[in-house]
Amino acid sequence: MENSVNVANLFKRMDELGVSMTTVSNETGISTGNISDWKKGRSCPTAAKLIQLADYLDCSTDYILGLTDIPKPIDIPK
Repeated sequence: MENSVNVANLFKRMDELGVSMTTVSNETGISTGNISDWKKGRSCPTAAKLIQLADYLDCSTDYILGLTDIPKPIDIPK
C-alpha cells in the first residue's frame, strides 16, 4: 500500500493565488522542507497541516487531496 497522498491541487491552488512555498511557509509556520517533500511525494501532510493549509488557501481539504475539483464547497441554504 502506498503511503503518499496526491496533493497536486495544493500546488495548483498556490499557483492560482500567486503564492510561493516560501510565502506559505512564512504565513503558516510550515517548513518549506515539508512542503517540498509533499510536492516530491516523499511524505504527506498531517490532518492538522491539511486543515491549516486549507484555511490559509481558502479551499477545502478535499480539494487539496484531489477528492474534488471544486476548491470551495458550495453553500446550500437550509
